[in-house]
Amino acid sequence: MKRLVALGFVLALMAAAAAAGYGQQTLGPPVLDMRQLYQVVGYIYDLDPDLLAAIATAESNNNPQAVSPKGAQGLMQLMPDTARRYRVDHPFDPVENVLGAARFLAGLRAWSRLQAPYGEVDLPAVIAAYNAGTGAVEKYRGIPPYEETQAYVRKVLWLYLLGQPPPHRLNPMQTSGHATYEASPPRLPASAAERRAAAAAPPKPQSRSIFDQLAEIRRGRERAKAKETAERAELHINN
Repeated sequence: MKRLVALGFVLALMAAAAAAGYGQQTLGPPVLDMRQLYQVVGYIYDLDPDLLAAIATAESNNNPQAVSPKGAQGLMQLMPDTARRYRVDHPFDPVENVLGAARFLAGLRAWSRLQAPYGEVDLPAVIAAYNAGTGAVEKYRGIPPYEETQAYVRKVLWLYLLGQPPPHRLNPMQTSGHATYEASPPRLPASAAERRAAAAAPPKPQSRSIFDQLAEIRRGRERAKAKETAERAELHINN
């Protein structure tokens, strides 16, 4: 409830600030503070604002009016079925579009935890599912071998973790929006017995891919940030 109240309050402030800016300028409509929007929506759905910003850049190059050849719409390139499922009535409204994408990502995060033996979130798999759908990720037990999806995951991770697009030789194909099969809703494992069996099975040896390495960089940054926050809190209490 507090998160919803915060959303309404901050969005009201954003609207008021935009209206004030509009009154001072006559050359065009007010400009929405996208960074602030990502921060608010990230707080509501417990998502990193940097991840939302990275997806917006990868999906539409930050264009709220973008439409892909496959029909994906808006800033976060939501397919029409996905937009309806996540209550986005106006997909070209950046606020509604980001809110819908955040609901979608929150659902994918929950789905990822259900797939993992210990409830961890597989960030590359979540990003892949945003593009190709959960069914494809489950089928291939990870990032599907689709050129578009692999390039998309790579681009989002570079933007999210390093703050820049990948080198030219790693750039994804010139496509935007999700694959047409993206709209399938998150699917749970067949049974609890399967999850217990997966937890009991020894891990399969795997070589560390670029996705694993980038995800580990992000986890390291988050651990360092959490440690710094805890130390500051402890220092404040002691003083």
